[in-house]
Amino acid sequence: MPLRLRGLALICASLCALSCNRSSAKRIAFIPKGQAHIFWQSVHAGAIAAMRETTGFEVIWNGPASETDYTGQIKIMDAAINQHVDAICLAPIDKKILVSLVEHAAAVNLPVIIFDSSVDTETFTAQVATDNYQGGRMAGKRLGPAEIEDVLLELPGVSEAAAIGVDDAAKGQMLVVFVVASRLGLLEADILQSIDSHVQMRLGKLYRPGRVHFVQRLPKTRTAKVMRRVIRGAYCGLPLGDISSLDDPGTIDEIRRVAVPPDTGATQPATER
Repeated sequence: MPLRLRGLALICASLCALSCNRSSAKRIAFIPKGQAHIFWQSVHAGAIAAMRETTGFEVIWNGPASETDYTGQIKIMDAAINQHVDAICLAPIDKKILVSLVEHAAAVNLPVIIFDSSVDTETFTAQVATDNYQGGRMAGKRLGPAEIEDVLLELPGVSEAAAIGVDDAAKGQMLVVFVVASRLGLLEADILQSIDSHVQMRLGKLYRPGRVHFVQRLPKTRTAKVMRRVIRGAYCGLPLGDISSLDDPGTIDEIRRVAVPPDTGATQPATER
């Protein structure tokens, strides 16, 4: 975070150099959404670090006490414009309420850099933000079923593992894993607990399995490759497709058995989040 905000401050400094020929230090007003949260404190630290590393500009840091105080942010923004600062870096609390002030700043040739959140106008000078959608796509590519399975196989109680995503009415998607326990005599309850804590530690809470099933065997090809497509089809009641390469058709029945809802008498242990 500090590195990103250093870049933001440097952008502001460059804009000031282009828009103003005064020889005195350029004043950059940073207006965050709030002051108390560690996120804004890291933003502040990054801006100060950039100021110390680059001569010729001064950071003026001022934000509302809370991230819901849009009235306070309006007053701070208005004061910065009236003080004729050289540039403003603004993290808008509300994308509509700050529009008139951003447009007013543009009208008086005052550069405004929007960061963290958007604003419903195109009159700002630049915008610095993360692309959460693209970030999610990249994370999905980099952290797929194989990566989750590798983490599960780090546990001494897990001999084999398979991970699939299934539709869930509450969450949209739920991670379901199938585990073949190792022959160490560990209780399934202990393995479940270790899976939960280990996955959370290695990958984060987001990747904790919504359900864990213990099976004797996993559907595999004759070359020992786990057939996730077949597992998902059998578990969700979907067409299995081509299973000509399946080594043991009996493994499909085992997946179907654990897919039976708990209230119908199924005895296979599972955890739900």
